[in-house]
Amino acid sequence: MNIDIKSKDGVVLFSHYVQNNTIKITVEAAKEAYVSLCNADLSNRNLADLDADNMNISYADFTGTYLVGVDFTGAYLVGANFAGANMACAKLYRANLSRANLTNANIADACLYETILTDVNFTNTNLTGSNLSGSRSALDALIAGIACVFE
Repeated sequence: MNIDIKSKDGVVLFSHYVQNNTIKITVEAAKEAYVSLCNADLSNRNLADLDADNMNISYADFTGTYLVGVDFTGAYLVGANFAGANMACAKLYRANLSRANLTNANIADACLYETILTDVNFTNTNLTGSNLSGSRSALDALIAGIACVFE
């Protein structure tokens, strides 16, 4: 069976043949093929334990998606919509979440160490037990990068 990952306006971004109907395997195949899933519609899916480290999934729609244990280490998630998503125990180490919508999301016990959180909407977001140390705005990251060049 072919599974398509489509953009929010219906354009096929990636297609993959799988024996079992699972979007998680298809997203991981897109990662292995170095395919960007910008603007993807991944809403209301089960993507638990997804390995999406270093992927570009900016402006994707994850509304209501089950993302418990997901690995978004180093991923680009700029402007992504995680409204109502369950991201408990997620790995967001060094991810870029600038302008993301985390309204009513559950991010309890997640690792957001050195995550870029510029202009993120945290309305009613559950961050209980999450590691936010080293998280910073894009300007802080830029200044830190410039300082490293001159050291």
